[in-house]
Amino acid sequence: MLNFLQIKNFTILEDTTIDFQSGFNVITGETGSGKSLVFDALHLILGARLSQNVIKPNRTHCSLTAQFNIDDNKEAKEYLIENGLNTEECVIKRLIYQNKPSKCEINGEIVSLKQLKQLTEKLIHIHSQHQSYKLVDSQYQKKIVDIVGLNSKLLVDIKKIHESLSKIEVEIEKLEAIALEQQDRLEIVNYHIEELDTLELETQSFSELRSEYNKQSESVKYSDFIVNSANLIRDDHNSIITTLEKIVISGQKFIATYPESNSYLELIDNAIIQLEEANSCMKIINNDNSYDPEIMSNLENQINRRQELARKHNTQAENLVTVMKELEQKKSDLLGIYEKLDELKEKAKSYKISYNKVAKDLAKSRRSAATKIEKDIDHHLKNVGFEKARFKIEIQHDENSFTNDGKDKVKFLFTANPGHDLNEIGLVASGGEISRLSLIIELITISDHVKRTLLFDEVDTGVSGKVARDIGQMLRGISQTSQIMCITHLPQIASLANSHFVVEKNIKANSTSTTVHKLNENEKISEVARLLGTGAMSENAIAQAKSLCLEN
Repeated sequence: MLNFLQIKNFTILEDTTIDFQSGFNVITGETGSGKSLVFDALHLILGARLSQNVIKPNRTHCSLTAQFNIDDNKEAKEYLIENGLNTEECVIKRLIYQNKPSKCEINGEIVSLKQLKQLTEKLIHIHSQHQSYKLVDSQYQKKIVDIVGLNSKLLVDIKKIHESLSKIEVEIEKLEAIALEQQDRLEIVNYHIEELDTLELETQSFSELRSEYNKQSESVKYSDFIVNSANLIRDDHNSIITTLEKIVISGQKFIATYPESNSYLELIDNAIIQLEEANSCMKIINNDNSYDPEIMSNLENQINRRQELARKHNTQAENLVTVMKELEQKKSDLLGIYEKLDELKEKAKSYKISYNKVAKDLAKSRRSAATKIEKDIDHHLKNVGFEKARFKIEIQHDENSFTNDGKDKVKFLFTANPGHDLNEIGLVASGGEISRLSLIIELITISDHVKRTLLFDEVDTGVSGKVARDIGQMLRGISQTSQIMCITHLPQIASLANSHFVVEKNIKANSTSTTVHKLNENEKISEVARLLGTGAMSENAIAQAKSLCLEN
């Protein structure tokens, strides 16, 4: 609830403090007296941007201060706590300077304009003819249905699911683009792997291949070497072994005379034995050594192929095994993109199932709320001068739609004239009709649990008589749960006020100023009499004013 508003050096308001009360507060005054300045000041308190110079002439700055009682406003309290602002009171101040940026304060702490707006939207709601035009917006219409349907939890749930699903779909889109881009790369990697696979790199290393090739290429010469060596050692008539045997036989003749010759003869004999073993070993090796032209050709082809692919991969033939492992890792990484895609698509599928379930529940709740709103509005239409009007809410559920608040499109349909088809409000309703419909919706959506201040500006535009009185009664009804402030020029509405303020303009010499004065009961009756517009303040006018005021 707004306790007081202090205005200093704001256009023609020099120093004014207005002590508002709970219930129904009315502001009246002569045309041009400055009634709207009070609401203009409140707009700035709420965080509106400056559109012109509002500082009183010959002043350096103006200040606007508002104090709120937030004992019953849980949202406002939580906001102050979350932002580290004092919660013992709620005082909002806006300082506007001539030659420097304006300043916003909450409980003495400087805050941004954004923070100011975030708090004040939990404190005050403005209902004006301009604000009423939001009623033609389909999103605003959907919001009203959701308020009545108590859909806040469903909306939070579907928004979370929508955000999660949207993030996953963005990831899927990115990965699909990468996968498409890497498709050619994967094909090239697969080609290289298949090409290297034909070399059977794991079966035989390049060094082993080269060694085997060298054996084949030297096998003929090596066989000749063994045969020639064997001949020299044993097979020829003058072979080494034959010669040594002759030496041993001849030397044995001298053993009796020269027994010491036995030592070297034994060594020669051992040498013969060693040579015999060497000769036997050489023959065995030679038997295993064979030249095969087909094997030689195959080995040569393998070596050439490995060297060719090594040059292709800019490495040595010995390193092709490493190249193969690197290619297989690249392939694994590329295939990982597709695995990740499959995983994300499964998640997206799960989120879509959850989304559709909540969207279905939300649609059901909205249809039920729409029926209730239609019934409530129909009950109040006559009270605001719509004798034969009709109102209907159309909800279109589009299964292909995907938004953060479900699959429904909401349209408010209206006709004020019998015999005319229902159509969208923005196409068939006048400004005054929209304003009155908006007032009805304000009445049926007001919550006992949210104690806030409601500002009604120009709500009586285009009405009079009984309709004006009925609108006043509606405002009085709303004031039972929320503080109401209303600028009006109609006596039928003003007479219902719990607290009545009058705005007066004073002109002295070259100076103009405006004051705001709270009326006592007699002053209120006089002001209502003036609003009746009967000319001179006659006894009849006073009597009518008293009669209106007594009907409260």
